[in-house]
Amino acid sequence: MVEAMQLDIFKMVMENLNLLIFVAGVICFLTVVITQVTKGLPGLRSIPTDLQVLVLSVAFTLVAYFAYVDMTGFPVTWYFVIAMIVIGFVLALVATKGWTYVADLFWRFQHKGDEADADEEE
Repeated sequence: MVEAMQLDIFKMVMENLNLLIFVAGVICFLTVVITQVTKGLPGLRSIPTDLQVLVLSVAFTLVAYFAYVDMTGFPVTWYFVIAMIVIGFVLALVATKGWTYVADLFWRFQHKGDEADADEEE
């Protein structure tokens, strides 16, 4: 039962991958624009810009998740809420450093894992 549900979730993600990438781009764009417009406001001038970006990206990610759940009738589960918070952190990193920085980090950690596997085989 659990395996079938996991397979359904994986299938749903793969079918909607283009939409997910588009939504991630929109969230990053909105985060950057709103941060640039509001970071000079008197109340927000005292907090670090990276913190503002983090809060905005996590908030937008959660709003997007709850909007998706509301539109599809998919049940809200605690592990998806936590996953959206983690994805919000990644999108904050993308919004501050850029897509190439995050991709380079990903590939650097992928290659470190490959080197560890090669060491074990020897």
